[in-house]
Amino acid sequence: MKKTKKITYELLDLIKFIAAICVVGIHTFPHDGTGNDIRIFFRFSVPLFFIISSYLLFSKLTYTDKKKDYFVIKRYSLRILTMYLCWLIFYSPYIINRLESIINQPDLFKNGLILLYSLVLGYVPSIGVSWFLMAIVFGVIVTYYVAMYLSDKFLIILGILSFGIGLATATYGKWYFALTFIHKIPLATSVPFSLVSTICYIIIGYFLVKYNRFGRTFSNFTMIILSLLFSILGYLEVKFAQSLDFYYDSQNFIFLPFIAVCIFLFIINNPQIKIPYATFFRKASIIIYLAQNPIKFILFKFGQTNQIDLLSTDNVTVYITQCFLLLFISYLIIELSKYNQLRLLRKLS
Repeated sequence: MKKTKKITYELLDLIKFIAAICVVGIHTFPHDGTGNDIRIFFRFSVPLFFIISSYLLFSKLTYTDKKKDYFVIKRYSLRILTMYLCWLIFYSPYIINRLESIINQPDLFKNGLILLYSLVLGYVPSIGVSWFLMAIVFGVIVTYYVAMYLSDKFLIILGILSFGIGLATATYGKWYFALTFIHKIPLATSVPFSLVSTICYIIIGYFLVKYNRFGRTFSNFTMIILSLLFSILGYLEVKFAQSLDFYYDSQNFIFLPFIAVCIFLFIINNPQIKIPYATFFRKASIIIYLAQNPIKFILFKFGQTNQIDLLSTDNVTVYITQCFLLLFISYLIIELSKYNQLRLLRKLS
């Protein structure tokens, strides 16, 4: 694989920002007909994050100089792990709360190990979204070494299995959650989007680098039309699945990777597009993604304490308020991180 020339994609920064806002919507829109329909169209966001992250990393690798590749992967993994550790400080009230509940439970050792196991995999109690960071590190390492020491064919098989597991435990996964023993296994109910079922999107990023000319064979108009077409087909697929007895939710569906890939190809085919405040959008996308649930829980607490029903449960009002707060917090963190005394804040994005 040839090393891709470094290019700055400012449009990518904007789309990542939009995707982060969509992820907030996935977690905060009301759980009714309209809210669930909007979620289907917003589902592209998480796969797109994985494809973007893996593409940018794999484009820096040589696949001939193992020492250099090892250094790049190590530096990338350490940066992500450092980011995760810094966010753990931000999440500490939830971790402390969980520790307090564990201390008061009879199986202290067992529950303590489960908490440690969860944190290692990126699942912070009550937060959830931070698993994304650990999944990226796990996925890029697995993908790189499978490609290096096995073959692309094996990588394709692995990707199909990963995607199949995602389908079988999400849109078509009611049977999975009906298994009583599954709920007794730590994090087993998180399989629909986890280290296992998202590796397929990292593999897609790998192949998009390897066959980078493929995306350039399509015009911008074609990519836009295909994105819309696959979005409509994906919506229809999920609506059809909802009529089946084994439908669970819309986290994974057959047309989802097609939507994400088309959007991504549109981005990399337009490096010439300049976006004002691209740096802010890039950094804010990570902060918004990882800070969304704590901010939502604070809103819920405020609403419940002051008996404000509109701020006490998932709904559009909470979503809009949450987005404004996340934008303000992102701006605050980014601006404060410019001071050397507060440079640790730079690790949050």
